[in-house]
Amino acid sequence: MKTIRHTTTIRAFRRVGGLMALTTLLLAGKAGASAEVAGDLVMEALDIERLAARLDPASTQATQALTPVYIGSQVAELQVLEVTFQIDSVKPVRYSYSPAESAALNQSSLHKLAQIELAPGSHRLYIDYAARGGDDRPGVPRLRSRLVQNIEAPAAGQPLVIVVKPGGLGSDPSLELVNSAGDVTLRQIDYLIHSGRYFTAASQIMQMRDAAGGSLPADYEQRLQTSIAGLRHNTPGDASASPVLAKYQSAAASLDAGRNADAIPMLEQIASEKANSAESWVLRDQANTTLGYYFLGMKQPDLAATTFKRVRSASPYANTALLGLGWAMLAPRGNAAESTAPLTAQSVKTTLSAPEKLSTARKAMPFNNAWGVATGKRADDLRRALVPWTELVGRDPTDAAVQEAMLALPYAFEHLGAHEQARDYGKRAVEQLENTRGHLEKALEHIASGEMASKIVESDSPGGSGWSWWLKDLPPPRWWLKNRPHAPPNFYFERLTEDEEFREHLEAAHQLHELGMAMSRREDIVKKSGDTALQQRMDAIEDRLIAAEVAERAVLESAATRYITSIKEQTERYLVEAHFAIARLNDRPLQVSAK
Repeated sequence: MKTIRHTTTIRAFRRVGGLMALTTLLLAGKAGASAEVAGDLVMEALDIERLAARLDPASTQATQALTPVYIGSQVAELQVLEVTFQIDSVKPVRYSYSPAESAALNQSSLHKLAQIELAPGSHRLYIDYAARGGDDRPGVPRLRSRLVQNIEAPAAGQPLVIVVKPGGLGSDPSLELVNSAGDVTLRQIDYLIHSGRYFTAASQIMQMRDAAGGSLPADYEQRLQTSIAGLRHNTPGDASASPVLAKYQSAAASLDAGRNADAIPMLEQIASEKANSAESWVLRDQANTTLGYYFLGMKQPDLAATTFKRVRSASPYANTALLGLGWAMLAPRGNAAESTAPLTAQSVKTTLSAPEKLSTARKAMPFNNAWGVATGKRADDLRRALVPWTELVGRDPTDAAVQEAMLALPYAFEHLGAHEQARDYGKRAVEQLENTRGHLEKALEHIASGEMASKIVESDSPGGSGWSWWLKDLPPPRWWLKNRPHAPPNFYFERLTEDEEFREHLEAAHQLHELGMAMSRREDIVKKSGDTALQQRMDAIEDRLIAAEVAERAVLESAATRYITSIKEQTERYLVEAHFAIARLNDRPLQVSAK
């Protein structure tokens, strides 16, 4: 491959950190801008791959003589983390699954874990897995199981299929060697598609079609078209494949039409029912956060607190929910009919995604006197609000909800009469925000230097793992507490996945990576074949891939600069407010009323 190397890009955050922006778009019922890879580029790469595969028939025949080993899962709420497989005393195969791959396993698909050479006769099979349940909190021990079994070698090319099955009462899910019923190859292709490996899926189907004389069953042709669409990155979301997503989109449509009476029960159902997939967990968390702020606006803080508490601590909505939980402790109770803020899709979208909306409760100032000191139950409410806010200020200082909590704490201490603590927390907020602004300025320099884009397109993905290089290279947890006041150069990478435009072009870059790596793998075979025409086609497509990659790098840099600049501007606004809060504390009258 010429000059620029390709890499795997981040995929796991599609259902983890980056979902705040994604599910907000779902709620608003609007599709985001799409970054497509040119269709003729995709088809040319697939055709070159198909023709190059014909030049290496020995490799294909050797593969057909091996025994493929597949693994699947029949436990929908399980997230398989790692599998170890061994036959006899041969070196074990270990594979770590990304969240996207684990989700693919739970959709009746099969991962080809290995292809091994098995001599006729008896063999000892060993396999184990580590996993966690869909609702496990941090610190919960992993689920584990192993299977040790003597097996007879199957006929050449026949598969071994191992499935994770539900365990008995009180026991972890178990591993079982099953008969290879059904179309194993089709299920393996489904795994490739569900985990985003579109090129591998499409090229496998096209080679199968060649071997079959030019035609395959309709199920394969349909998956070929899905794979090609995925490579172009223009696959539409299929809400029918996810009942909870369909329900959520129905609620969003009702909100847009002003039918709150229809939308709220649907949101409440999503918010309270058991989730059984990563996607449904995120939608449940968003539904709870949405309802929490809705109940706050309707002057029902007790209901708001209940819904906020249902949001998982590891959720992308956890910070926003913790902030709301504090205000739910303080919000006045009243008649819901008095509310002037009806719930709409647009109001929910801005409440959850616009930093300026998070300061609404603090600026409403529930106290009649800006320096009033609370007593009795009001003071107890303030102390209760301190609990979630104190936890929140220890989190990512670039997050708007965390920055809002930095100002909410001195506000609460001031109204408790703890003036020195209020001043201390105000000064701490100024220090944190100034440090954060400095980190963000360095991040912008890092982007402008080209290092961010180079890291995306030039790093290698780790072997024996479905995790992308970016997840491997993310800064350590709670980076802001380590090596202060410095931050790792890549501290902002995770935040970038929240941005819709960045994610779109990052996904397109992933598909360009697949095309480029495929051409690179076939380059030597084509050169040795002496097929001049095919060599010229490969040279031409490599030039086009390089040009497309350069264009994607420019767009990624532009999107990253815009998004990090917006976070920097948000930080500067909070910094101004923090300075103003300290000035107000210094101007406090000697005697104030207890209101």
